[in-house]
Amino acid sequence: MASHLRSCKVFSQLAKQQAARAILINRGRLFLSTSSVKRSGYADKDDAHGGDYQPLPIKVEIGNREVVGYGMNGEETYIDHYAAPFPAIRFKEDTPEIAKLREKEKGDWKKMTTHEKKELYRAAFCQTFAEAYAPTGEWKAILGLTLICISTGLWGFIWLTTYGK
Repeated sequence: MASHLRSCKVFSQLAKQQAARAILINRGRLFLSTSSVKRSGYADKDDAHGGDYQPLPIKVEIGNREVVGYGMNGEETYIDHYAAPFPAIRFKEDTPEIAKLREKEKGDWKKMTTHEKKELYRAAFCQTFAEAYAPTGEWKAILGLTLICISTGLWGFIWLTTYGK
């Protein structure tokens, strides 16, 4: 029991030393902020929370891209992933040419050319599934490094059996 009290006393002395050191380093500046941030969305009501309501600048981050869905995790971001094939926003921002094509797509699709359909697709998505899953050729580098390691090991084994005795 006495050793427990001694260890508590030692820890409290260490805490006092650390606090004194921090006060000397910061020259007496306060550690805690005296202002509070308003967390609620009621900017028009007067309340005692203080601070200003600042909504997230989501529209500023995505520019003037159209929000078209939920996306992969509910955030308004563009993510190409096979598990969530429909991103929350379009890939490109709307230009006057794309806006004309969007008006044209509301009509008959048979009147649209293949080039116009591809332009609409490229405005909404970065890659097709075929492009996303196309082979990259990475297996060649992996196979090459594996064969180099195996041959180095075999040459080391041959050297050890020949000269290692």
